[in-house]
Amino acid sequence: MGKKGSTKGNRKVVRQSDQRKLRKTMLSEYALAESQLFQIWPADAAIEEQRMSNFRTIYLVDNQPVLFTYEPKGEKAQLLPTLYFAHIAPLMLPCLRIAEGVKRKICSKNDRLFMPGVVLAPKPTPSVSWVVHNFGKFSRGDKVFLRESGEWMPFAIAEWMLDWKELEMKGNVGQSLDIIHHIDDEIWMMGGGEYPDALPETVAIAQKELEEKRAKERQLQRERERAELLLQRIEEAKEYLEAAPKLLRNSKKKLRIVEALREKITSEGKDIGSLENDQQEKLSREVEMRAEVEEIERRVVFLEGFLIDPKLSDDDEEGEVVVEENEEKETIIQPEGTQDINNEEESAKGKAAKHVSVEIDESSLTNDEETNENDDKQKGTDGENQSDDVDVVGIKSEVLQEKAEGNEDEDEEADEEAGKEENDDDEEEETDEEEEENEGEDEDEVEDNEMTPDEVVEKSLCLALKTTLSSELLPILASNASSQHIKPAAFKMNKGLFSIKTTQWKKFKTFLEDMEKEGLVVLDDSGAALVIQSADYTHSKLMFDVDDFVPNDEESGDGDARMRVSDGKKKEQQKHLKKGKGGKKQKINVLAQRYRNRNRIVVTNYNAVLGVDVKQNDLSKLKQHVSAAVNEEATPDKRGKQIIFHCKSADMAIEAMLKVFSSLKPKDLVKLKK
Repeated sequence: MGKKGSTKGNRKVVRQSDQRKLRKTMLSEYALAESQLFQIWPADAAIEEQRMSNFRTIYLVDNQPVLFTYEPKGEKAQLLPTLYFAHIAPLMLPCLRIAEGVKRKICSKNDRLFMPGVVLAPKPTPSVSWVVHNFGKFSRGDKVFLRESGEWMPFAIAEWMLDWKELEMKGNVGQSLDIIHHIDDEIWMMGGGEYPDALPETVAIAQKELEEKRAKERQLQRERERAELLLQRIEEAKEYLEAAPKLLRNSKKKLRIVEALREKITSEGKDIGSLENDQQEKLSREVEMRAEVEEIERRVVFLEGFLIDPKLSDDDEEGEVVVEENEEKETIIQPEGTQDINNEEESAKGKAAKHVSVEIDESSLTNDEETNENDDKQKGTDGENQSDDVDVVGIKSEVLQEKAEGNEDEDEEADEEAGKEENDDDEEEETDEEEEENEGEDEDEVEDNEMTPDEVVEKSLCLALKTTLSSELLPILASNASSQHIKPAAFKMNKGLFSIKTTQWKKFKTFLEDMEKEGLVVLDDSGAALVIQSADYTHSKLMFDVDDFVPNDEESGDGDARMRVSDGKKKEQQKHLKKGKGGKKQKINVLAQRYRNRNRIVVTNYNAVLGVDVKQNDLSKLKQHVSAAVNEEATPDKRGKQIIFHCKSADMAIEAMLKVFSSLKPKDLVKLKK
């Protein structure tokens, strides 16, 4: 785990080019969907870096640490997600289940994990390796999440201190995992210290998006392999046609010699048995030589036609399917997803070379129907493997099992009540009618809430213009507007990252041109790239309430998930609440004042009392409670920050602060006189 570090220097905003590199690194090195990355790190949000004395660098978004660098001894620095990121994307790394009670020890003092603390699954057969069955094939230094039995969320990030072969020989004993980052360490304490108590439903949506991305990558890989194979066939055909004239001359020459020998023997009336052995051998190969000449001539004609319209043969298509099936079987054998991708690609290329024939024959003319059937079969196998990938980590299995056992008594009581209800036929009929009516109403509500892809794209543009894409940012490149404002707006509406290809416009430029015709935006395509020059912020399409389309945290797709504070963060908050500087109790100041002919409530000194910085999410919650605008800005002396409530009552602001920050008590806030 390494020594603890303190902050070194001031925070600074990461420049845009480095931000793009960070995003690209996370998407390429981890099983991470773009929607999850946008959720923890919005496209329009700046990221700050904070250097530490232990040579680490922490990257923060809205005062929340999301990434950090880890530099093993003698190796390059690695970019890793924090546990705040892991709670949004728990499937980005393999996850190990730890025995109960081990979490407390790791989060308090232990920096290494012994193998007896890891929960193992029984082997299906004695011939299967217990290491591969539980963890897959991994290498020294591979990273994993750790979660305690009965909990869904990772509480630590660790790395293997040995590879799977060494663990097989060593056995289930001794130290095997080095703890890099855990709850309540210095990285965790830099953030809000909160974690959800249930698996967010957005994980399943993001996993589906990731599967679609993988399917597209597999399809592109197949197309690249087919293109390379077709080029190889074309080169082979050209080489054969270049060598064909010489081969044909030599074969015809040999055939003429044999024919001349046979004519000579026939004219002299000799018996073939009286000839020498080499002459008899030549005569015996006459039919073979004649067939060889015919084959060369036929092959030349065929290859000339192949070069006019080159296509892969049916044998080549079948060879690709065999390779893909073998690749999928290998993926299923390694359930933890720790196999080396580069090794898989090399093995796939080697297998493709074995299944590809060197020669080209008449079967190079493809059969479209059989090719489509092979594609359908491949899609089916892809779908099966995707479901296997989803079941790899198995985060919910144990928690759901415990819930099922706890609900057995409730199920028995429900069965008894159902038995009693069967005796009352009239009551059943009335209940059925009511249920049918309720179901019909629910279906109507679902249909009303559903949005078509066209509506999602159009509403995302409008929402971006209402929230992040202000007039101060115009003009802006259309590509930047899409990636930094419009797509994040779709995610805010819980619609995921839309695809413009699924809409009637097919292209983003066509969509914007249509919006220009309706007077919503003004475009400029005179340069090399399309630019949104201006927008009509009084347009009728923008006459809607943002809260109607952006769900509140309580109504979001996280179900009954609530945010809980870790033990270490609670202790820190209680420490700040008890005493401030000089041993005096700190108070949050609430002042009602008149500013530019408007009433507002100013709240100061909250950072010293809370012990943490207020996040954008907290400001959104405060806004919901007071039903008015809430923002954070610098104090007049520029030495601190203050929260501005654009409402009339100080009591409303105090009540909102108590609801959002559960660690506060009414005595921690004081109303100041004007």
